[in-house]
Amino acid sequence: MKTILSSETMDIPEGVKITVKAKVIEVEGPRGTLTRNFKHLNLDFQLIKDAETGQKKLKIESWFGSRKSTAAIRTALSHVDNLIKGVTKGYRYKMRFVLCLDGETNFDAQVVFVVWFRRRQSREKKVTEAMGGSWWRSDSLSSLL
Repeated sequence: MKTILSSETMDIPEGVKITVKAKVIEVEGPRGTLTRNFKHLNLDFQLIKDAETGQKKLKIESWFGSRKSTAAIRTALSHVDNLIKGVTKGYRYKMRFVLCLDGETNFDAQVVFVVWFRRRQSREKKVTEAMGGSWWRSDSLSSLL
């Protein structure tokens, strides 16, 4: 059975500016600007101001939606919340890898990451001790794991 109207709201913190235009949300904060496209979802996005507190809020609505589209409301709010965290606090991505080389090598190694954040192009990164890399010398990979 379809629900007539489902909606949820989210508070927008101070120092963050959100722009909604044709289901494309742009979040601007102290660490930069991030955008996200929600055109594939059947949802309505509105920027509202709370009458009691005067705080800005983001309201997402779904009219005559199934359970799937009703669940998409919370998913979209979580994505926007992650955008807000990204422009205020930021994220750090830590990568761990095992590099197996034959023969004598020095610590400055060139590592090629083939799959890097779902992009088709490969990336090259020079790993040094200053980056916090650590090396173990072994003849077999099973002894490292």
